[in-house]
Amino acid sequence: MSKMNLVITGVSSEIGIEVANRVASASNVLLVTSRKTEVDGFKPNFPKSVYHLQGLDLTRETDTLKVSHVARELFNKPFCWLHCAGSFWRHKSLEDTSLEEAVTMIMSHYVTLYATAKVLIPEMKQVKGGRILALSCNSVRYNYPEMAAFTSAKAAVECLIRCIANEYLKDNVLANCIALPTVATPTVKSLKLEQYHKYYIELDKLVDAIINMFVNMSPFVTGNVLSIVKHSPFFYTEGYYTRNREQMETNLR
Repeated sequence: MSKMNLVITGVSSEIGIEVANRVASASNVLLVTSRKTEVDGFKPNFPKSVYHLQGLDLTRETDTLKVSHVARELFNKPFCWLHCAGSFWRHKSLEDTSLEEAVTMIMSHYVTLYATAKVLIPEMKQVKGGRILALSCNSVRYNYPEMAAFTSAKAAVECLIRCIANEYLKDNVLANCIALPTVATPTVKSLKLEQYHKYYIELDKLVDAIINMFVNMSPFVTGNVLSIVKHSPFFYTEGYYTRNREQMETNLR
């Protein structure tokens, strides 16, 4: 793996912690943030090369400024930033989703990205560039039912990334989104029917793709939503309701 300086916001997510462990194992310098702390049971065994800021609420300016201050101390050359922050979504109709839940979803996925971008992009400009990847979902493209609050928040993430890409390309700041399919994390597998697990992208393969995107990101590839697909003629020609009918019927009983 090529050497990289990396910021991961939302490292307590299953994707975030997997990327952190992989990149840290190659003696790269990492700055990672999490809302969770040891009190919440989040006790990752990171090596000393990882600077972990715990208990941060990235919707608050005072907390995002802590991230930028440490980044300024750590990095004297272009660095990468992976945004993994965001509440986990379970399928739920719009009518059954409270306004509080919807606002939390928007704040955790979109506002955290906006607020952190405001403080990290100036740091990237100071060191002559940077590379940003934010996680979106293929639900933005397909508009699946029972995902309105989550999908709307991810659509806002994609729009913001395009705006950043257009505004800061002149400063050598590249910004892209990854539209994730279903990822075979332990949490997802615990909620989905086992017969479909083999069609989900494996977590280690996703991490390979994320790292490869950072290392090989061309200045001609910015402002894009990059799809990651584990191709399956069966899985992708079968409709959403067909795949999920059995699970939904079970939930309704």
